[in-house]
Amino acid sequence: MGYYVNIKESTFRIPAANLDAALVELKALNHKPDVEKRGGSYGPEGKTEKWFSWMPSDYDKHVTTAEEVFVLLGFETEKDETTGDVLLTGYDNKIGQEELFLDAVKHLVTPDSAITWVGEDNDMWRWTPEGVWQPVVTWRQ
Repeated sequence: MGYYVNIKESTFRIPAANLDAALVELKALNHKPDVEKRGGSYGPEGKTEKWFSWMPSDYDKHVTTAEEVFVLLGFETEKDETTGDVLLTGYDNKIGQEELFLDAVKHLVTPDSAITWVGEDNDMWRWTPEGVWQPVVTWRQ
């Protein structure tokens, strides 16, 4: 089961000058208390290992760029060949814990960054670097 979403429109951009700092922030998430991690494995005694949904439990030991982290999360990315900036251009998968990763770098993206998402039920919402997730109202017949 799961709720499928995709990106309808994105202006999300991490400037090249902020990519190293973004990587540090994204890796640091894996060292915070496990309470926010929804994924995991279970044994006879309960949950034995925790990780973020759809992410390897040790992703922070293997990634070398912020772009790699977003690709692991399921995002499609592009690198602006002129500036070196990284853009999130697509996502088409079950929702996991993308919001935690977006919020971790919200202070490092361009001010006009935003992502408009659409769910499998056609509900739409928008993320902005202010950390706001707001519904996008559309007319339905």
